[in-house]
Formats: sequence, structure tokens, C-alpha cells
Amino acid sequence: MNDIKFYFYLLILMAFSLPCTSTAQKWVSTNNRWHTVGSFQGERDLNFAYLFRDSIELNGHYYFTLYNTMDSTFQDLKTTNTLLREEKGIVYRLLDKVNYSEDIMYNFNLNKGDSITYKKFSGETVIHVVAVDTIELLDGSKRKRWSLSMKNRPSEGIRYWVAGIGATMGATFNPANMYVSDLGSLSCYFFKDQYLYGKQSTCPNPFRPGSVSTQEIKELKGIQLIQNNGDGKILLRLEDPGKYGFKLYNALGGILQSHTAAQGDNRLSLIELPKGIYFLQVYELESQKQKTLKVLRQ
Repeated sequence: MNDIKFYFYLLILMAFSLPCTSTAQKWVSTNNRWHTVGSFQGERDLNFAYLFRDSIELNGHYYFTLYNTMDSTFQDLKTTNTLLREEKGIVYRLLDKVNYSEDIMYNFNLNKGDSITYKKFSGETVIHVVAVDTIELLDGSKRKRWSLSMKNRPSEGIRYWVAGIGATMGATFNPANMYVSDLGSLSCYFFKDQYLYGKQSTCPNPFRPGSVSTQEIKELKGIQLIQNNGDGKILLRLEDPGKYGFKLYNALGGILQSHTAAQGDNRLSLIELPKGIYFLQVYELESQKQKTLKVLRQ
């Protein structure tokens, strides 16, 4: 009996002495959603959202289909016909469904001094890892970040990858071209419908279809968000006279509530809603000036 106790004690001691490891956030995951700025049929600066759905087994591997949309309700999803899988930190893209040939989009195992080579019609592009560190996302979690440069053309500058997010400057879904163009560059990233990373000035929250420039919509002034402490009770003060409207959106861009408002203090309740991040659009009915605020339900 004493030998058995000693054996279990030894197993526990060995378990605590092993180095702690953590599983990196996957890039190919249905939990991820990206918003990018891109072009379509010659029109530039369009907002797209990308996400993974539908897995299929081919040659012993499970691939996920990449979809995109310009629809804020996410009902009009269009397939990109791109099949991707991730295994041990490497993202593979299927090139040929007959021969099952693949290329590598991302390798999240690279260390400082390592390189990745992309083959293109114009030749090869060699990307060199110059540094590896960590960054903090909006929820306080941390992710690994790679600083990259073109091995033979360092003067082109630094580009970045973030674990589970991918290239943050140009061609998120085609990192071989991240030094060629900013089209397709990341504006914001959601994990499980929570906004975690991006450029808040350009992130489409709530996500709007089509091309909406900041010049077309004038910002509404005279707004004070007085109470937004996460308990679901929102107090908003409108300083100027006029007739106003509120629209409350979830992180997917769906409208949850719609109200009218006026000058003075206006209250809004999120108590019945699930915990998370929401977006409150306030607009003046006559001028259509508007402003979108982030509100919390914790």
C-alpha cells in the first residue's frame, strides 16, 4: 500500500516538474472573423468580412472553406473556393483537388532568423523573421507576434503576423503579397464575436455593407457616455436640441434594439442581453449625423 502511495506521489511530482505549454490560437478556426479593406470589380476601399465554415475530408485531411461577405447580416455569404487546413501551427492551402498538392500560407512555428519562401508567378519572395515578441489584445490576452522583412530588400519595411490573426498589414489572406499591396489589409479581428484587435478608426463596427467613406457621414457632436460600467445600464447625454435615434448592434452587426431620443439624459438597458461587447449608433434624424459608441455588458 505504501508503494502504491509513493508511486502516485511520484507521478504528481513529475507532472508539476514538466514545463508548462500552451496551445496557440489557431488561424483556421470557425471562432475567427476578420474584417478587411479590399477591392472588387475595380472598386476600391470596400469592407469585407471573412470567416471559415464547412469542413470537408480530402486525402485524410480536414479542410475548411473560406467565405467572405459585404452583407452586415451575414446572410449573403460567398465562397472564395479556398480550402485551408492547419496542422501543428502550419496553415496549408489546397491547390489541386486531384493531386492534393498544397502550399503553405503561414508557418507560426518560425523563430528569429528563420525564413519562409513564397513561390509566385514573378518568382520567389523570401520573408525573413527579424524579431518575435508578444502583444496584448483588447481583452487583456496576449498573442505571439512576428516581425518580418523581405530578406533581400529590407528597405521595404517591416510587416507583422499575429498568432491566430495572420498578417496585419496587407494581404491577410494572401501573405505572399503583403509587400505588394495594402488591398485586403486587416481592419479588425473578432474571436468568438468579441472585438480583440484592429484599427478602431477604420473598423466597421457595426459592419456596414458596401463602401462608406468617412466624408459621406458627418460625425455627431455633443454626446457624453456618462454610465457604461458593464452592469447593463447605459446613460447617454445629448447636449444639443433635436430629434435623435438609437440603434444597438451586436458584434455581428445585427440590430437588437431601436429607440428614439431627445436632448438631455437618455437611458438604455442591456440587462437582458448576454455578456459581451455591443455597439450603440446614435444619429440625428434630420441631418443624419451619427456616431457609434462601444458599450459593455459584463
